[in-house]
Amino acid sequence: MLPGGFTLVGKDPPAITSVTPNSDGSVIVAGANLGPASSVYFDGLPAPAQSALNGDATAGSLTVTPPLGYGGQNASVIVYDLGDGQNSTIYQTGNPPTYAYPALGAPQIVMAQYALPAGVSSMIDLVATNMQFVDGQITLGFGTSDMAVRRIWVLAPNHIIANALISPGSTIGSTPVSVISGFQRAFVPGLFQIQALDPTLPLISLPLLNNDPYQTALYPGASVTIAGSNLGAAAASVQLAIDGQPIPVVSAGPNQVSFVVPAQMPIGLKKLTLNNGTAASPNIVIEVDAAPPAIVGIANMAGQTVDANHPANSGDVLVATVTGVNPAVANDPGLVQVIAGGVSMGVLQVAAAADGQSVQVSFAVGQSFGGATVPVVVTVNGIASDPGAIVVN
Repeated sequence: MLPGGFTLVGKDPPAITSVTPNSDGSVIVAGANLGPASSVYFDGLPAPAQSALNGDATAGSLTVTPPLGYGGQNASVIVYDLGDGQNSTIYQTGNPPTYAYPALGAPQIVMAQYALPAGVSSMIDLVATNMQFVDGQITLGFGTSDMAVRRIWVLAPNHIIANALISPGSTIGSTPVSVISGFQRAFVPGLFQIQALDPTLPLISLPLLNNDPYQTALYPGASVTIAGSNLGAAAASVQLAIDGQPIPVVSAGPNQVSFVVPAQMPIGLKKLTLNNGTAASPNIVIEVDAAPPAIVGIANMAGQTVDANHPANSGDVLVATVTGVNPAVANDPGLVQVIAGGVSMGVLQVAAAADGQSVQVSFAVGQSFGGATVPVVVTVNGIASDPGAIVVN
């Protein structure tokens, strides 16, 4: 007998008895041996569940949203049990159930701009018909390695914007444009034109950089660097604007410009342009996010700041006061993590502070650090604070 030659499971594999479309576009997948660990796939792409299992393991159903498909596609439907690794093809290999996507016209795409010079970064604005866009399922390409799409944002089910960079050494001429969204695909030969390099235009490297080494997002009050080439000779000659609002330039040179995101700027997608004193760059897209959490203090249960005079010990409970957090997170403490010295610490409680502007995160010190100064990072819903510091024996 070979070790690990077979796996014992506690139940039969899932089986599909019917696949029924609803008028709202959702699909009911009914069968047996379905459960909380069941996931549905259409031709290999996941179909997100809209609700929990209806029924039981003997006869149950899942209502799912099909991944984007092309008109007339006949997709094989498979249920996987992520708990034990079984799937519905074990008993249904010869004739797996299918889902027929409704007929659609041929996908069409329209762009706000069909030509750009080599050596620039620019926003690409694209609207489609007979296609649907879902964030994270889109690929936009231009048929040449001289042009690179850096990031895509979905504005509406048929509308995307993207940032693209065109190499200064690009081959001049037309290039195809293709958009893939799920199984849907639009391809238009020669739709976009790369024009000759304009040496007066600034080239903005993507993405823009937060000067705080612990943060990657841009947010009100953040100090930001624009890297690139031909950006300007001095701060006095460079003009910077976000959504048409002039932004003061802190420092400038041919390869780097620095500025601060205005403290009162609303969050969301913005258009940024840079004039180097001679010519203005095309618009690029920046995303202004909410400011990250900030640790304003870490104390022990006696209220003393945890430092060299009052070091913590393994097993101690400490309280970090964190601002820039919606106090409602206290109702969902699972969204909060504490990392000290690269080690996850157990979060015991998250409580809204009396000021209504911050939370207090209680956590247990899980190990000794031999009297070292230890960085502490609090993460709320995936967004990390800059590190604070404590001393732990």
